[in-house]
Amino acid sequence: MLLSYVYSYSCKAAIIAPPSLPGRPGPVVTGWQCAVDGKNYSGTVDTTFVQYLTSLSAGHPDTAFYCTGTTTDKGANLHLQFLLNRYPIGATNTVSSAYNQLQFAFDTCSEDLLEAFYSSQSAMQCVIDSFDADHLWAHFSGTLSLINLKGFTSGHTVTNGKLVAAWNSGDGDANTLSYTSDVAVQDGPVPSNDVTGYFHSARLVSNTLVLDGVPMGWSGLDRFRLLVRTGGTIQPGVYHSENGDVGLCHYESAFDDLYVTDSAGSLTINITKVTGNTVYGTFSGSNPVANYPGAGAGIHNGSFAVRVRGYMPAVDSATKWGFGAFLSDWPATAYHIYGGNVTGVDLAYDGTRYYLNVDGLSDHGMSQFVVQLSSPVPIAVGSYFYQNTRYPSGNSLDAISFASYEVLPWYNGLTTNLAPVAYPNPTEVDIDSISDHYVRGEIKGRMMQFTGGDEDGGFLVQGGRCVGRW
Repeated sequence: MLLSYVYSYSCKAAIIAPPSLPGRPGPVVTGWQCAVDGKNYSGTVDTTFVQYLTSLSAGHPDTAFYCTGTTTDKGANLHLQFLLNRYPIGATNTVSSAYNQLQFAFDTCSEDLLEAFYSSQSAMQCVIDSFDADHLWAHFSGTLSLINLKGFTSGHTVTNGKLVAAWNSGDGDANTLSYTSDVAVQDGPVPSNDVTGYFHSARLVSNTLVLDGVPMGWSGLDRFRLLVRTGGTIQPGVYHSENGDVGLCHYESAFDDLYVTDSAGSLTINITKVTGNTVYGTFSGSNPVANYPGAGAGIHNGSFAVRVRGYMPAVDSATKWGFGAFLSDWPATAYHIYGGNVTGVDLAYDGTRYYLNVDGLSDHGMSQFVVQLSSPVPIAVGSYFYQNTRYPSGNSLDAISFASYEVLPWYNGLTTNLAPVAYPNPTEVDIDSISDHYVRGEIKGRMMQFTGGDEDGGFLVQGGRCVGRW
């Protein structure tokens, strides 16, 4: 039975006309709608494509349909993928995540995803109502789970789900990622050198474009992150990981594999165009690889297109601060990049020790950065270590801190709050050059993420180093 129904787009209703079939002329309006936990959502279909899978089920090739969509208010994203042929022959037109025939992900442009996939403790089903040479009609319902490091929270209900989509097209927001790797990505039972997907979160945090995405596959829980330290204003340009300005992470849950390109690797991102809050770019390079087979694998033909939620350009100053760190993160230990403007540099002497104070801000003042060094002699080129004492000796890093509104939901929703540590591998600042009006240095060692009121409540930044510049 073919569908004819009404979509609700915010306060405006748009009629979805009957399909253009012989004897039933008229335009087809693509789109989707559903209610999640009783709240209604609807919007555009952004991207669709079809892929022929030869090894998803051994000896039984199948065709998979992939679809991403965005709500009309740009506040949430939807992704679903399902098999079309459904072995064995004669199967019904219903596909289910319980039988690994369908995957479904829904978000509200946040770190959290509501998902259903095989073994996810939730199940979605989709009924393919009809299709012709140009379009597909379907409806869907079921349950989703909120999934993070704390485990599964099931019981989120989807009702009244409906979809009208064109084959291999898109009419909504830019929201795609893709690249090719020298090493085949173990995408469930279908290893492939090609990675494609979509972004569920795109934000500018501490002068860094943070793009979190979901690679399309059949193993569930896979994640992708691309980082570019652009400054307070996102603008076209070429950015390099060697300068600490680029990071990439691809986590494969089914094989517990994680590979990261950070300042130790060689990755170049070229932001080719910025139109309003929509950003287009390409990337390529080599991957140093952590816990992943094929160290040094090449990354080729990378591209992305994404809309950055809540983007408000900020003025960039001539002097800046920045650093990168490995945090214990979801989905695994992940690389973060932070940066901003230096707002003040002060040299002082209290009769006993000489001091250097550096203050910085980003995110329109919502993220703060502070460094204080001291020495019994005038501040000069050299190394300064955190000693965690009220009366430091020699060259000392008295204080370094970073606080950001970036939320760490896997730690009870706390915001990012980094502080120095003295042992082991203490936080260190190396002064490269200094004059009456200029200082340049590098941050090294480890820092702590506060999760409570004292140092014992925190965890250490992972990876053994923080690399920074100002």
